[in-house]
Amino acid sequence: MSVGAGSATVEGAVRTTRLIALGLGAGPVLFLIPAYLFGMGGMDQAMRPLQIVAGALGLVAPAAGYHLFLAAKGRADADSALDGETRIRRFIQAFIVALAVSEGGALLAAVAYFLTGQPLTLLGVAAHLLIVGALWPSVERVQWFIQPAEPLEPGPEA
Repeated sequence: MSVGAGSATVEGAVRTTRLIALGLGAGPVLFLIPAYLFGMGGMDQAMRPLQIVAGALGLVAPAAGYHLFLAAKGRADADSALDGETRIRRFIQAFIVALAVSEGGALLAAVAYFLTGQPLTLLGVAAHLLIVGALWPSVERVQWFIQPAEPLEPGPEA
């Protein structure tokens, strides 16, 4: 993935990822507007399996996205040869992957709401918005990601 030269700084990464967060966060919410206004609804029995899958995926996808974000941080920490610019690019990539995985579950939840009109299907959208808020880019978050973790000192042996 190619990242523009302006993104190779911490401030550039914050600007870039905030725009990405707004786009990926707003997608399911914007889809809900026509779903609310023109939703088909009333298809409860036929769409019961979709409601279950959408509910489960809507809650699992944000957790999976967050796990992928933390795993990317762990991989970046394990590679001590990475320079600052590469670590910033890894942050942007990890951020995109985490929110894209979460958005998939949220969009399925929004589609289930469109078809059924059941408010419980919106839990996936709410969970997605929570993960967007939890990962919201800041200078401190980018610096946390790009700083190599301090190695743990071995404890006293028993």
